[in-house]
Amino acid sequence: MTDTTETDTRTVGSILSAAREARGFSQKEIADQLYLTPSFIEFIDADEAFKIPKQAFVKGYLRTYAKLVNLNGDLIVEKFNADAEQPAEIEVKAESTDTVAAIYFTGPVFKTGLIGLVTFIFVLLIVWYFSSGDEQDNTIAPVSLVEPQLNQEPQPNKQPQQNEIQTLQLASHQVNAGSEKNASENENSIALEAEGNANEMIETVNSLSSTPVSMEALKAQLLLAQQTSAVNVSLPDEPFSVNRELRDTTQYITVDAGGSDELRFVFSGECWLEIEDAEGTQVYADLGTEGNNLTILGSAPFKILFGNAPAVAMSFNGQAYALKSHISNDRTAKLRVGI
Repeated sequence: MTDTTETDTRTVGSILSAAREARGFSQKEIADQLYLTPSFIEFIDADEAFKIPKQAFVKGYLRTYAKLVNLNGDLIVEKFNADAEQPAEIEVKAESTDTVAAIYFTGPVFKTGLIGLVTFIFVLLIVWYFSSGDEQDNTIAPVSLVEPQLNQEPQPNKQPQQNEIQTLQLASHQVNAGSEKNASENENSIALEAEGNANEMIETVNSLSSTPVSMEALKAQLLLAQQTSAVNVSLPDEPFSVNRELRDTTQYITVDAGGSDELRFVFSGECWLEIEDAEGTQVYADLGTEGNNLTILGSAPFKILFGNAPAVAMSFNGQAYALKSHISNDRTAKLRVGI
């Protein structure tokens, strides 16, 4: 078996495709031997393995592909991991010396922006009001100062007075403080109560703007305000663990998919094997070779595909399982176990 050296600067895809072409194999022939679709081999040759569904099995595909073209599968996987860990190059562009003229917002642009600001403040006020519950304080007082200003339609090319801007900023600051204080305690009640008063708020906003506000737009604003309170994000754990151990000439492979049922396979020859558990999750997909001993821990019923069933002996929960009646003329077998 040929070893790929660490000094080889080629990518995994170019190494595998070159070895495949040197031995006269087409992508379809490799795919047929692995019981995969040709598109999977095309992705690997093009260094686009990230496009393959169920990424947990990509390394198994690479290892098996390498064996078929007489390469060291472990070294190919190591190089694949090393390439994946290399940081992407960042292109640094020279600093631009072009000058940009000052931008002034006047006329319709200023009018639209001010209307949007007023609408946003109203949404925050509604969220704060319904989330505050029985707690009443004087922090909402600036609202009465804002309303007289909102009833006057802003004129084009006219800048707002300084006291109006300060009033809007104060109201926005106090409303945001109240919203952050009570959001975690009243998250579920906000949406229901706000929807019940949506029509009243729409009439108020529409009276201030020439552009009508729809129910869908109002719900989107309320949803956005709710989502800003979410702070905890967690990544899902790996669905299962795989352990490989070599004892003498036998390789013992154990896949723990989190179930109480046990499948055991002993290989007397090469056979492609795919296994799905009761939830339809593919827990194993790889080429088994002579001497391999595979154990799957998961939840029955299992859906199993054998590429060369006569080369495998199987047991389920400690009891031998006869495959002979399931084997077709092309030596493959498909069955469900533990129904």
